[in-house]
Parts: sequence; structure tokens; C-alpha cells
Amino acid sequence: MITRRTWLRMLSATTGITALGAGAHNSAGWVKPPQVLPNLRVTLPDGKQLALRDLMRGHVTALQLMFTGCSSTCPLQGALFAQVQARVNAAGPVLARTQLVSLSIDPLGDSLGAMAGWLRQFGANHRWRAAVPEVKDLDTLLNFVDGRSKGLDRHTAQVYVFNAKGEMVLRSPDHPPAAEVVRWLTELSAGENSALQRFPLRQ
Repeated sequence: MITRRTWLRMLSATTGITALGAGAHNSAGWVKPPQVLPNLRVTLPDGKQLALRDLMRGHVTALQLMFTGCSSTCPLQGALFAQVQARVNAAGPVLARTQLVSLSIDPLGDSLGAMAGWLRQFGANHRWRAAVPEVKDLDTLLNFVDGRSKGLDRHTAQVYVFNAKGEMVLRSPDHPPAAEVVRWLTELSAGENSALQRFPLRQ
């Protein structure tokens, strides 16, 4: 049986990312063509299990990687999503299909109660979901989003944007401004994928 300590050590040993932009340590930019999520399952704080694809389909989604034991990057990411949520709420019906997803990278350490606590900590409403993948699927997930990072937190502080088909269309720079995240979600909600990709990424 793999212990959490052993698993974290294995994960740290596999970090390493190829920079695609000047000054960047991770892959950021538009995903062309959009990429379909791999077949993996997640568990929600209420205990419901489902395919991550099914969680995403029908929604325009901003997704972040996190874990509740993180004391540096992750609280900033939670604060970012709280700002995004407030702007989404203020936008009204135009962003009715929008959701935010906090996805744990510590399935051995993040209990369902801890994930529920994460959502409460930042005042999440029904638009903001949290989920934990299965241990066996974590490498597949990190490879798909290109979400490993060197450093203590072992993951990037990027936001990954998905269209309503559940396809990834954007990997943001680390810690993008809330206004930019909402702009991406708004353009996708309007069905303007091609128009969205004409905008440069702002850091």
C-alpha cells in the first residue's frame, strides 16, 4: 500500500516542465486544437463519484489545481477564485453556465471533509465545485494539463479553461488576474471561441 509520504516523494521526483514562453516555467497559451479530458473519475465533497468529463460538460469551466495542506500558493489561488466568483455572480445570466472547479492533487491527504472546508473557507457558492481524483489517475491528470511545477507546492498556479464540451482551450499564466479569467469565461459563454483566441494573454 502506498503511504501519503511515499506518494508525495514520488510526485516531487517527477516534477519538471518545459517552458513555452519567455520567462515562463510552465506551458501557457491557447490549446489548439482544444483537448478532450482523459477518462478519469473524481469524488465530490458530498461523496458523489463521477467522470471528470461529466462534471465539466455543459459548463464553461475555470479549473485550478490545489491541495488543502498547501500554505503558500493555494490560499492565493482560493482568493483568486473567490474574486472570480464575485464577478461571475455580478454578471448575471450571461455567465449562468459558468463553474469553478478546485481539483486536489493530494488524493491521499485531502479528505472529503477537507475539500468541503476549502470551499467554505472562501465562501464558495453552487458555482464553485471541489473534487478529488483517484490516486491512479493523478499522473494522467497532471500530464494532460501540464500542471507540474518545480518547488514546494509541486503544481502550477495556472487556471485551466474548458468550453462547454469539456475541452481544454486555455492554460493561463500563473496567478492570472480575476478580470482576465472572467473575460475568458464570458467569451466562451457567448460561444466566441475563435474571437477569444485573438486576444493576447495578459500577465
